[in-house]
Amino acid sequence: MSTSLPLVLLAGRDRKGAPLPEAGRGQHPLHGYKAVELEIAGRPLIERLLETLRDSGAFGPIFVAGPARVYAALRGVELIDTDRDFGDNIRAAIEGVRRRGLVGQVAFMTSDVLPDPGELRAALDDLERHQPCDFWTVECRVRDAGALGASGWKPKYLIRPEGEAEPVATLPGHLLVADPRIARLDVLYRAFELAYRTRNRPTRYRRRVVVSGLLGALLAADLKRLVTLRRPGVTFDMLWNGLALVRKLVTTGCGQREMEDRLRRIWVHADHRRRHPERRGRVMVHDGLTLGRDVDTEEEARELSRQFEESRAAST
Repeated sequence: MSTSLPLVLLAGRDRKGAPLPEAGRGQHPLHGYKAVELEIAGRPLIERLLETLRDSGAFGPIFVAGPARVYAALRGVELIDTDRDFGDNIRAAIEGVRRRGLVGQVAFMTSDVLPDPGELRAALDDLERHQPCDFWTVECRVRDAGALGASGWKPKYLIRPEGEAEPVATLPGHLLVADPRIARLDVLYRAFELAYRTRNRPTRYRRRVVVSGLLGALLAADLKRLVTLRRPGVTFDMLWNGLALVRKLVTTGCGQREMEDRLRRIWVHADHRRRHPERRGRVMVHDGLTLGRDVDTEEEARELSRQFEESRAAST
């Protein structure tokens, strides 16, 4: 990146451990503050992650959104003291960045991944090539399911990359870049909380929980637009595009550009879309896997630690 990008590491806790699908039977879910409780080659995962992020030269300042009592020992970061659910932690993070006087794009990453430096660099190069964009995120292409190792149980989605005839399986990446000023934040906080709470669960269950949990917030957002003499449409945009997108991702596959367009209608204010019809969102289909392999189980944690040790030994 030509300039440093503010980055927020979401470092809350899994209170009970993520429920696993049938494919994950036999693995042992993790809970608690994984970023500090998991050690990679003798150091907490979050310290290894911060090392990788700083070495990229792309990010600054770096914020850690989590309880100050847990992360007080970290150096070179700005702490945003929060310890609530996923959606509220994102809210606290955005408010913390705003208090710092920063405007424009912000990167968000969960703190339970450890991207390969080369894969992170490829992602950042793609982000820079596609500026200006309303948002940027990544899906990780699964060419060989065996390469996922202990993460082979994770749910996968079908995307048809631009210029390719067939859909490919992907894991959702854990890096998002967006400008909070143009996002439907009040609704999205709730949406992200519901999506995070139901991650790794069957699609039908997730869809039911997310739709029922969002409906009130969507209708309230449209009512607010009506009383301020603006055209409603939040409910239609988010439900119609969200349901269509999920259906395609888990059945026939969704085209990359269609996914970008539907996410833009879901995430971005209609007023901004009308003012900037030339803008797009970007979903990178990445050939690397490490941005998609978050650590949900003891088995994944052991594998990540072993792979890190092997990579470090090979580079010395």
